[in-house]
Amino acid sequence: MDIVAHGAVAEAIIGRLQQAGHKVSRQQAAPAAGPRLVFDSLTLDLAGPTPQQAKQYSQHQPDTYLDLAGHWHPAGQSLGFILYAGGSDLAITTANPILNTLAPADGIWLTSGPAGSATFVRQYMDAIGYSLHLNLTEKVYPPHWPALLQHQQQLLIRLQQLARRYVGTYATPSASEAGYAAFPDTKQAHFALALAQWLLLLTEHCINTETPIQG
Repeated sequence: MDIVAHGAVAEAIIGRLQQAGHKVSRQQAAPAAGPRLVFDSLTLDLAGPTPQQAKQYSQHQPDTYLDLAGHWHPAGQSLGFILYAGGSDLAITTANPILNTLAPADGIWLTSGPAGSATFVRQYMDAIGYSLHLNLTEKVYPPHWPALLQHQQQLLIRLQQLARRYVGTYATPSASEAGYAAFPDTKQAHFALALAQWLLLLTEHCINTETPIQG
């Protein structure tokens, strides 16, 4: 398969595609929208578009635009990448060979919803990972609780902002479709929206409540 890599596409991505036998050529002049992979008229956007941007792009390129987000660690060239893909059913189906190549194994990637959903899910994972990293690197024991609680509050505010922006971009389904009762799973038709709604319920309670946590 012939693939064109536009802009600053990570070398590990190109290397993994080439190892699988795909022919990848570079187009160094980055498009205004940022790095992307293009093949068979399909665009895989790697630039991390906002939900609004991705929705607009997909309206101009129905079924040929995909929001692809991942954790592009160099080790992914040999091990595969954690991937989130957002787009129409047809766009996802067309991109299957590339997604399977970039993932650790066939099908080991998440369809997160429409275009824009993949970047939102990755931003959520990045925020959680950053918080865990700070906690693990804390060398003071016992922890400085005021600073730790302030950091957690800042994390919740960040997640709330991301969730509000995402929910504001897409029509809200009924409560029965949203999956409020439990953390959404991969069977959700729109995983990212269910995740965003769950985050809003969580953060609005935690940020606004003054009731101390019991236990």
